[in-house]
Amino acid sequence: GFAAICREALMALSGDEGDQAMRRAALVMVLMISLHSLLEYPLWYAYFLLPACFALGLALPARAPAAAAPALPWQVIGGLLIAGSAFAVWDYHRVVVIYAPAEDATPLNARIADGQRSVFFSHQADYAAATSFPPGQQALAATRRTAFSLIDARLLMHWSRSLEATGDIEGARFVADRLREFRNPTGDGWFASCEEAASAPPMPQCTRASGVVDWRSLR
Repeated sequence: GFAAICREALMALSGDEGDQAMRRAALVMVLMISLHSLLEYPLWYAYFLLPACFALGLALPARAPAAAAPALPWQVIGGLLIAGSAFAVWDYHRVVVIYAPAEDATPLNARIADGQRSVFFSHQADYAAATSFPPGQQALAATRRTAFSLIDARLLMHWSRSLEATGDIEGARFVADRLREFRNPTGDGWFASCEEAASAPPMPQCTRASGVVDWRSLR
């Protein structure tokens, strides 16, 4: 079991007594975060990922490179990793400015358009488009791109509105039914209008979908 794996890994570490104790402690940290990762996704967050990588580096035994092995390939790989990390930070900033703009920031639509060209984080920009653009085809296209990467009550509400605006009433009701399952204040406040005295025709989402909609048709 997990305890046996931990015991074997700890016994495999070598070195002097102080070095071995440090490496064992680091390995325990890595194993614990690995166990946590079986239940949730902590390594998505830098404040878990970076300490876990640091602990893994401490746990690995330090070996001198073989005399015949050139160091240049490892230097190239290290340089590429550093360059890739710098690029990822720059790429992430293209999305950050959508949600936390500076005083001299460009208009929201321009920031969203730039974020949608992000290599790694375009789905975050699509989320902003889906939830800030008026319900319609443009917002719906952004929703379809981001919904299978991240989902929440706010996105479901805007998704349903965009489906309604483009004429897919049954799809709008089906997505609204999924929002009801969240039991979230955002959705509860939206559906509260269905219970109020009707001063206007109720929105289509007040009626539940008549059947199951194939999720592939929503992509």
